[in-house]
Amino acid sequence: MIDLINAEWIKFASLRGSWIRLGIALALGLASLTVGLIFFNKGIGDEAAATEIVDRITLMVIGVSPAGLILVIVGVIIFTEEIKSRTIIPTMSAAPDRSAVAAAKAILAVLVGAGFALVAGGLSLAVGLVGLDQQGFSLNFDHSDFARVVIGAGGFLIISTLFGLGLGMISNSTTFGVTFAIIWPLAIETAMKGFAPDWINRFLPFEAGSAMYAVPEGDLPTWEGGAIFLTWAVALVLIGVALFRRRDLGASG
Repeated sequence: MIDLINAEWIKFASLRGSWIRLGIALALGLASLTVGLIFFNKGIGDEAAATEIVDRITLMVIGVSPAGLILVIVGVIIFTEEIKSRTIIPTMSAAPDRSAVAAAKAILAVLVGAGFALVAGGLSLAVGLVGLDQQGFSLNFDHSDFARVVIGAGGFLIISTLFGLGLGMISNSTTFGVTFAIIWPLAIETAMKGFAPDWINRFLPFEAGSAMYAVPEGDLPTWEGGAIFLTWAVALVLIGVALFRRRDLGASG
């Protein structure tokens, strides 16, 4: 399995597009934070000291959602790029066990999401601290929401990548997978939140996932939102594995 994971990493890292997409995700996250810092309202702290720190923590994770969307796309392409380029054929010749190959890709998706979360989190914290300091604010690391939000945001990014992998395995197509990855959170979930009952909305994957870094914690607890989002991601991957094991590998992605 170690050899398979290493092989998956080499394939991922050797593609310029992989780093470009991660760079776009990082740029979107930092750009969102920068814009948020520019328009951060200093009056909030003066008028409502009790909620002041909450607003600062919220600002720190403002870029999680757009970065997560790009990571879903990264997850899709981790699988579909091999289908499109036909390199899946030599991959299966070297490792005929399709379940093992799928497991290696899932581990790669988790590692990519975790690595991105660490880098993006560190840079966001540095940029945020500098920006807040210039406006006369500091960040209280001992606040009860801080650790929960930081861990939750990282978890959201990791699960987003795994969610994308599941979409890619099911769709077997970069075009369909990426299109659905964009339409689902931006259009379908947004539309459903307009008319569906709250008890249904809380089970939508990205709506539940956003509870992982919500400030303050909402009606859907962080752990419950994370569990729902992870369940969606794992379910998609398992369905994708079942299809992958039966699919004609000659089909183009």
